[in-house]
Amino acid sequence: MKDDFAPHHPKEEITVSPTGGLRFNKNKLPLSWVPTSLVRAVAGVLKKGAEKYAKDNWRKGMSWTEVSESLERHLLAWRDGEDLDPETELPHLDHMACNIAFLIEFQKRNLGQDDRYDYDTLSRALGPICAAAFARQPEQMN
Repeated sequence: MKDDFAPHHPKEEITVSPTGGLRFNKNKLPLSWVPTSLVRAVAGVLKKGAEKYAKDNWRKGMSWTEVSESLERHLLAWRDGEDLDPETELPHLDHMACNIAFLIEFQKRNLGQDDRYDYDTLSRALGPICAAAFARQPEQMN
């Protein structure tokens, strides 16, 4: 039976604190590098969303295109010089960060509807049609 408390990494991956505490942190994400302002920004928008809809409503997933469109609306408003969203009175940048967080989570967890326009499917579907049209009337296609 394997000891669950035994070291799982070679000794060179151990970090020893000045007090002798051991940590196995090699190759782990340096979460302290993420600005706390980003975490607070997203949390603020999530709090407003919970008041308007319900806590964790976004975790049910939704149309990726609708989230992307919201992101773009906030970006355009910010680019036009509007710092705060008139409805929530929160910064547009905070809303953008939250929308990006949603899209990252949706893609990683396969949540919601990936309803982005699929150029590959369109070209596969239209390829034979276009080829047939070129074959019938090549002089009109130039």
